[in-house]
Amino acid sequence: MALGLPPPRDRLSPCDDRPAVRHGVAPPHVSFLHPLALLGLTAAALPALLHLLQRRTPPELEFPPVRYLSDAERRSARRLRLRHLLLLLLRTALIAAVVLAAARPLAPTRGGGGLHAPTALVVVLDNSPSAGAVVDGRPVLDRLKVAARAVLGRLVVADRCWLVLADGVARVGTREALLAAVDSAGIDPRRLDLVGAVARAVRLVDAEPLAAREVYVVSDLQRTALTGTVEVPPGVRVVALAAAGAVPLNRGIATVRATERALAIAVGGTPGAPAAPVTVRLRGRVVGRALATPEAAVMLPLPPSPPGWWVGEAELAADELRADDRRAFVWRIAPPARVSAGSNVGAFLTAALAVLKDGGHVTTGPFSHPSPSRATPDVVFGEQPVPGGGASASVVVPPADPALLGQANRALAARGVAWRFA
Repeated sequence: MALGLPPPRDRLSPCDDRPAVRHGVAPPHVSFLHPLALLGLTAAALPALLHLLQRRTPPELEFPPVRYLSDAERRSARRLRLRHLLLLLLRTALIAAVVLAAARPLAPTRGGGGLHAPTALVVVLDNSPSAGAVVDGRPVLDRLKVAARAVLGRLVVADRCWLVLADGVARVGTREALLAAVDSAGIDPRRLDLVGAVARAVRLVDAEPLAAREVYVVSDLQRTALTGTVEVPPGVRVVALAAAGAVPLNRGIATVRATERALAIAVGGTPGAPAAPVTVRLRGRVVGRALATPEAAVMLPLPPSPPGWWVGEAELAADELRADDRRAFVWRIAPPARVSAGSNVGAFLTAALAVLKDGGHVTTGPFSHPSPSRATPDVVFGEQPVPGGGASASVVVPPADPALLGQANRALAARGVAWRFA
């Protein structure tokens, strides 16, 4: 029971477990665009005032024609009073109708497609890559477009509206222009910052001096996009419209990283999605295949290739969302370093350079090239630095003869090196 309420509202009904949403039409709330014009309703009293002022008592004269007219008036008085009353009501209703038309009353209809108060409206249409997923044989973006068109279709001339797509730009325009923009919107490779877009839309409508301010978010509402909160000021309404249908399992290539001889591929997506084959192509030629699952990484070896820049791609088997099934990569193979070593560098360094040369990582001199910069070695191994800086780098090894340490230290000082052999 509830205190302070009149019966029967002070207690639950016998069917208190019924659904909270009751079927029926809510009482309409009527508003006016020009409420001051309602002051003109006072003019509706003019016909009644004129009617009362015209009811004057004429002087009475007794002669036979007047008595005949009095008898005729008494016989038709009821009909005349009814006629005058109808005329009075008609004049009053006409004045009231003119005043109400000038005030422009607004009353919502059950379907929501009737007139409404002037509204500042922002529609955020999320056409990021996730909207390209196919659900029940139809892209999610098509369903989002239908919802966006339904919202924009309610606009009237007095409204002000913007459309925000995945690029984050707020487009202002008429209803026809924004509907055309919705129809022409395709999948955008950029990901929409949904929280930031809603925050900007709220500030945009809040700055408009209109009666209603609304933000409609038309998105698939993926989990990774809902990572923040937006402070909504009083008077602003934010409505989220999500596409109907089950969310499909998805897997995609998150990152691709090329190392010296291998390609590391990280696969993301919905946990629990089945494994799928991944194919690596280098300049259009298949160079590797593997089986990958979401939240896992695979490593595929790359074939030996000549120096240069190589363009390739890693591709997963097709699923409902094709936007993240393919990712391109660039692989740079640097030319082997040019190394020059003297005969006095020692047996260990000589053996190491031989192994690097067999692996194709270095080449040893002498070098010949039309360009002087390519004719000099990149690295020089010796007991003294190269005079004049001819090489890109000099690796100085201690001399085998201790008597030559002073000469090596003087050569280091001449090159500006502070380190010395002891």
